[in-house]
Amino acid sequence: MEKQIQKAVVFHADILGFKSIIQLSENDKQEETLKTIKGALEEATKLFEGFRPLEEAASKTTFRFKLFSDNLYASFSYDENDPVSFGQAFGFAVLFARSYYSLMLDNKLPIRGALSFGSDYSDENMIFSYALVKAYLLETEKAKFPRVIIDNELFDKARNGLTIGGGSFTLKLLNDSFLQDEGGIFFLNPSGMAKVFGIKEPGYSSEHLYKGFLQRDIDFAKGCLAKMEKENNLKDAEKYKWLTAILTWHYFDRKVPCGYKFTVTEFGQH
Repeated sequence: MEKQIQKAVVFHADILGFKSIIQLSENDKQEETLKTIKGALEEATKLFEGFRPLEEAASKTTFRFKLFSDNLYASFSYDENDPVSFGQAFGFAVLFARSYYSLMLDNKLPIRGALSFGSDYSDENMIFSYALVKAYLLETEKAKFPRVIIDNELFDKARNGLTIGGGSFTLKLLNDSFLQDEGGIFFLNPSGMAKVFGIKEPGYSSEHLYKGFLQRDIDFAKGCLAKMEKENNLKDAEKYKWLTAILTWHYFDRKVPCGYKFTVTEFGQH
C-alpha cells in the first residue's frame, strides 16, 4: 500500500561546528568521525525501541529517520483524532531527542535542534514535511545555543491535551524534560537521563553517575569555550558559555545563579 501524508511530531537537529569537524577529519579520522555519529544514532534508536513495551496501549506511532550530512530528521507519526496516539508520539519524540542529544554530547559532538509537528511524508527517496520545515526554521532562527527547542504550539497542545501512556515512567520523563528561558522559549533538559532511567553501576548510584556525566560534559564545554575565546570567535564562544552555564546550574541542583534565567516546567498529573 502506498504511503500517505500523515501527522507527525518531527525532530530536526544538526551538529555544531560540523564544517570544522569534516575538515579536520579529512586527514586520517574520517572513519572515526563517521563511526561516532552513526553509533550515537544507533544507540538512541535502540533506546526508543526498548521503550515501546512500556506503553500501556498498542503503539500507533511509526518511527522513521534519515541522517544526511550532519542533519537528522526523525518522525513520530500519530492519529490526529486519537489523543493517546498523539501522546505516544510526543513522548517518543522527547525521549529520542533527549537521548540523541545526550549521546552526541557524550561523544563531544554537541547538537542544536527543534521539535515541531504537522503534516509529514517520507520514503526511500524523498522527504515532504511541513513539520520538518517548521522544526528546521526553529532550529536555525531561534535555538541559538546547543539545545533542542520546542515549538510553543506543540508544547501547549501536549500540556493541555496530552493523554499519557506508559504510566509513571512517562510522566517522570516528561516532568524532567522541559525548561523555559527568559525569552519564553521552551527547550529540552540537556542532562539527567541517567536519573530518569535509574542507571547504576556497581558501587555507584544513579545520582553519582549523573554528577559524573555532568562534570565530564562541563569540562568539555569549558574547554571549547576557552578555545573559542583564544581564537576570538565570540559567536561560538557564547554558545559554549551558555552550555557551561546550564550544565553547571544542573550540577549544583539548580540552586546557584548561572548568568541565565531558566524555569522548570512540569506536566503534573494527567
